[in-house]
Amino acid sequence: MNHKVFKFILFFLIYVNNGFGQSLPCFTHPLKHLSEPISIYKSPFVYQKELYMDDSEEGGYEVCAIRRTSGFIQCCDNINPTDTFWVQIGDVGVIIQNYNHDTIPIYDSSTSQTVICALVDSYLGIVYNWNDSMALLKVLDWDWNPIAMGWLHRKYLCSSPRTTCP
Repeated sequence: MNHKVFKFILFFLIYVNNGFGQSLPCFTHPLKHLSEPISIYKSPFVYQKELYMDDSEEGGYEVCAIRRTSGFIQCCDNINPTDTFWVQIGDVGVIIQNYNHDTIPIYDSSTSQTVICALVDSYLGIVYNWNDSMALLKVLDWDWNPIAMGWLHRKYLCSSPRTTCP
């Protein structure tokens, strides 16, 4: 079988297996200086290598979180989606963008309407879990102080550490 065809089929199976829309665009190095590495794993608890960024970069690598298990998140590379790897929870994040200073509710669960707090600015979110419409995030201010931990609607999330999202 042609190598490119095999990669396409593999990517399609990963995508379908995780449900259309179930993956979560995000980026690496949300809490580290870019010169500090994050550990990459072949599978949960099976170390592979360190992932470094160049200090001249404005942010971490843009990736797509596709699965979560045992304190790890499986990601695929946005440039080559068939290349998957695992990182520890806390090593991928999103920007909670709120340039209009709207009130963004944070819920206590993905199925609840109980608001535990509301955001009126943009913040950093550390990814813990996600579903089709929401993401469980640890919300931090820009000095990395915790604001809250809860579920936010995905429409407020931006996966680029460098630019704004539509």
